[in-house]
Amino acid sequence: MISLSDRIGKFVFKRFTSPRTERERWDKLLQGAAGIALFMVEENGFVNFVNAGRNFQRIALTCALLKIRYDHIDFPCMVKTTSEKITADFGLNPKKSVMLLRLGYAGLMPASLRKPLEYKCIK
Repeated sequence: MISLSDRIGKFVFKRFTSPRTERERWDKLLQGAAGIALFMVEENGFVNFVNAGRNFQRIALTCALLKIRYDHIDFPCMVKTTSEKITADFGLNPKKSVMLLRLGYAGLMPASLRKPLEYKCIK
């Protein structure tokens, strides 16, 4: 069953966004960032992903200590061609990009609306 919020979201997203507007929005956000952090792994595998997660935890805790905000920008790493372009642009081939963060002293981004846990659980 599709909820009303899902229908509204699909309607708004289809009519008011495009790849060009999303690219412009993210270009603006990245240009205003103090830095970015790109997490890479040598090859796909459980141990490599766990170690990447540990490194992310260290960065996240350090950011919290220094009052630096971070924002996950995972979509470039999810699309294989974009991920390959990122690694090639930085001369990091054949490593795999797995996570991209935007760092800086900025205001909070709006939080995503989440469905209550009861909505997702089967009783």
